Amino acid sequence: MPELLLEIGCEELPSSACRELIDQVPGIVAAVLDGYGLTRDAVQVWVAPRRFAVSVTGLPERQSGEAKSVSGPPAAAAFDADGKPTKAAAGFARKQGVAVEDLVVRAGRDGRDVVFAEVAGEAKSVDALVPDIAKRLIEGIRFGKTMRWGDGTGLRFSRPIRWIVAKLDDRTVPFELHGLTAGDVSRGHRFIGAPATIATAAGYRDAVHAVGVVADHVERRATITDALDAAAKERGCVWRDPLGKIEEVVHLVEWPSLIVGAIQDEHMRLPPKVLVTAMQSHQRYFPLEREDGSLMPAFLAVSNGDPNFAAGITKGNDHIALLGHIKDGSSYYLKSFPQWDYLPTKIVSSISATQVRTAFFERQPIAELVAPSTAAWLEQFQTTPDYTDLQSEYQYIQTYKQQW
Repeated sequence: MPELLLEIGCEELPSSACRELIDQVPGIVAAVLDGYGLTRDAVQVWVAPRRFAVSVTGLPERQSGEAKSVSGPPAAAAFDADGKPTKAAAGFARKQGVAVEDLVVRAGRDGRDVVFAEVAGEAKSVDALVPDIAKRLIEGIRFGKTMRWGDGTGLRFSRPIRWIVAKLDDRTVPFELHGLTAGDVSRGHRFIGAPATIATAAGYRDAVHAVGVVADHVERRATITDALDAAAKERGCVWRDPLGKIEEVVHLVEWPSLIVGAIQDEHMRLPPKVLVTAMQSHQRYFPLEREDGSLMPAFLAVSNGDPNFAAGITKGNDHIALLGHIKDGSSYYLKSFPQWDYLPTKIVSSISATQVRTAFFERQPIAELVAPSTAAWLEQFQTTPDYTDLQSEYQYIQTYKQQW
């Protein structure tokens, strides 16, 4: 009995959207399968920041083809006093593809006489149904916040969809949907991964794991909490999460790695509640506490970067800077931390981010706008699929602005 695997690849999803996917996808898929009369063993969903995948095991090769009885209007509304069919009966028969004279009357669930149509069952292969299953899944999800996307289709989704993988066991099921062609190629971690060919539906999680993606959110959560527990135990303390940030962090990383940062002595003079609130609400760090409840001068954080550069990532999280332009009273926040060093700088160039962005996406010369090493990196990035996606988004926004 075949296993179906659908992966929908997106731009980075908000954690709230990830939770909505976890809540909705199994029910949507189950309802679609029920409509086709397809039995199954289990429906599972795995959600990560740049993708969600649904696995359906134990599917039949095709629909059963069994006839089914479809209930219609009450008999009193379907036939007049002379027993002749009314417009209600005719409309119901037409919708079900049967002749009016083939309608039958029998007791419904509440005991009242109801009109039924005996509809011949279909026996389509599951392969033929996959495109519609994917379409109804994508279009059936209801996010709290959406953006309009799709190749002229007006699709509303949390973030732009970039790729679709569709597999039935080892068979790839190609189809067109919202300007995308479903295939067997997924994408790995944005920084440490690479494209991955999905050979079989059952091997999906292992295939993306090999390119830096822990697709299963339950597994990812366990990986994170185990790492937090081990790091805290090693230091003879416990980690805390008073604002419940773990549920958000799970959906911000595809390949979680733990870093341990230090809180500088001058910051430890601040009230613990201030430090903890800042660490959790702004940085999603996890404070460390001793057995007596006192705050340790260290914190734990979960990174989605390359673990080989953990030292640099840790240093970047140790030293936090607040950047801004002091112009008037609205810039008061820059003076809210008198214990921090104040490092005024001067404007040394007339180059703006807008110039760099325009040159980058319109493929204009960029070497004179940025440092040589940065220019080399940007030029290399222009050869990647991610650049193509971002350039398409840039062009879409420019076209949209011209319509204002």
